[in-house]
This record gives sequence, structure tokens and C-alpha cells, in this order.
Amino acid sequence: PPGCVDIDDAVHAMPLGGGRFEIGVHIADVTHFIQPDSALDLEAAKRGETFYMVNQRIDMVPKLLSEKLASLHPNVDRLAFSVFWEMDEKANIYSTRYAKTVIRSRNKLSYLEAQRLIDGQEIDSETNGAKVEEGEAKAKLVMQLRVLHSITRHLKTKRQGLG
Repeated sequence: PPGCVDIDDAVHAMPLGGGRFEIGVHIADVTHFIQPDSALDLEAAKRGETFYMVNQRIDMVPKLLSEKLASLHPNVDRLAFSVFWEMDEKANIYSTRYAKTVIRSRNKLSYLEAQRLIDGQEIDSETNGAKVEEGEAKAKLVMQLRVLHSITRHLKTKRQGLG
């Protein structure tokens, strides 16, 4: 959502040629900062997740971790757990790979901003904390968003076909 400071996931789509793409999903690695069986680990396990209520948020881990050290803010190297698929635009999967990674996110978009770019509309990204560059960088971002959007539509159709 707009104003989000605990960015725990990122995605990318990179053309490989021959109609195939590398699709990456990256999840912030907060575990790097938590010792197993520590008081923090036990409390986080007890909470299970961050809870969002109407006027309150109860964090699974301290804000220093979720909003600063592990958050996938743009233009900062961050630790992540990643999955990479080689697939085509119709969501046919050719290979899958998992890895612990260091990523550098390039943009921070709300779902609404991403949809506006997919639809060819402009966004005011300055208010969201990360400027989307014009020209080639923006064209590359829009291409990735459209590929990801197409793949998700095909995945949804396949899933619905399975009942």
C-alpha cells in the first residue's frame, strides 16, 4: 500500500530470448538477523505473522528489522530468499531454482501504481518514496510489469481449470 515501509517482497521479469523469461520472486530474509531459539525467535514464532487491524498493527518482529534492516527498499543491497523460474508468457515452467540472494530493488510501487503503469497511465511516484525514471528505465519497468501481469493471468486460468 502507499506509504508502506516494511517491504518484504520484490519481483522481476528478465527476457531470456526465444519467448522465455526469468521470473524472480524475492522475500526479505529477516532470519539472517535472528538467532535460532533466541527470545526474539520464540516470540516471532508465537506471533506467526504481522497483524493489521483497523487502527493498529502488531508486528511479528521489531520495526528495526521489518522496516529498516530487512526491508527491500529501492537502491539498497538486501538479503533475500529467492525463487527463479524460467517460463514463457503463457506460464509454462521450464526450470525452477531456489537461492539465498542479495538483491537491489529498483522501484517501490503500490499495487495501484503498478496497475496504472500496466494500463499505460502515469503515476506520481515521488509521493511513494521512489522516483520511477523516465525513458529506457521506465520502459523496462513497464515491460516487466506487463510480462508479470500476463503470466499471472495465465496462472489464474490454469488454476481455475483445475477446479
